[in-house]
Amino acid sequence: MGAPQLSGGDWLAEDHRSPKRFWRGVDWWSAGVTTVGTFVVYLVTLAPSVTLENSGELVTAAHGFGVTHPPGCPAWTVMAALWIRFFPIGNVAWRVNLLSALFGALSAGLTALLVSRSSRVLAAKLISREESRQHRLPLHAGALGGMAAGWLLAFSPAMWSQAVIAGPYTMAVCFWMAVLVGVYRWSFEPENRGRLYTAAFLWGVGSATHPITALAVVALAVFVWLADRKLGRDLLVVLLAAIVAVLSSIIGLYVSFYLGISSGSAVVLTCTFFFVVTWIVQSLRGKRASR
Repeated sequence: MGAPQLSGGDWLAEDHRSPKRFWRGVDWWSAGVTTVGTFVVYLVTLAPSVTLENSGELVTAAHGFGVTHPPGCPAWTVMAALWIRFFPIGNVAWRVNLLSALFGALSAGLTALLVSRSSRVLAAKLISREESRQHRLPLHAGALGGMAAGWLLAFSPAMWSQAVIAGPYTMAVCFWMAVLVGVYRWSFEPENRGRLYTAAFLWGVGSATHPITALAVVALAVFVWLADRKLGRDLLVVLLAAIVAVLSSIIGLYVSFYLGISSGSAVVLTCTFFFVVTWIVQSLRGKRASR
């Protein structure tokens, strides 16, 4: 008698235990095509110089390591300042716009990577290993779905409009997608806490890029609890994990001190953090903070 046929979902557990097989070539192919295709379109439609909105202010802040309007975007300012110095092609405003396009393309690629892998998990729950070998379309369809998801994000009006001008939004989205990829990968091996701490660090940097990212901490906490119930039951482990995660986030948020250093005044730093806290509280209450 032959080996028993594994039902949908059972055979995928073997893949989960093999870290080398977690991300398949088809996942990277989907992410790569999505990233390159998105970047090409962004490059063709890129703004040639300073545009409307906060473009002039942001380009000036990046050029002089300055401070933007409250609540500030210190992580983006530092990144943009370094970028325009180490990428001496074109005018300063065009270089900053190109940085937005780069982060926008990476955001789309990370989205494709996540959707491609998670779609394969869904397909494995519906078909057996033998069926997956006979019919490759359901698994390859995940890669196509990843590309579709990535391009839906990339060419949505909000994302596309911000990916061709100066601004911190595409960078914030990129860090957020990196956090999602990180916690998703960690959820298959919860005992490897390093991935969780790395995701916490990226969340901190993303929050220093734009404070809207800080609101995601509630969703992340729920996801961690759902992914590892044992972690939720062991109070000592929870305490240790929470301390390390908070410290990792603080390291990422530490870049916010750049505002006070650059302005030469502790008042700017204090007002910035006060504005961020107020903005978050008002957002949670359904109100919009005034500029």
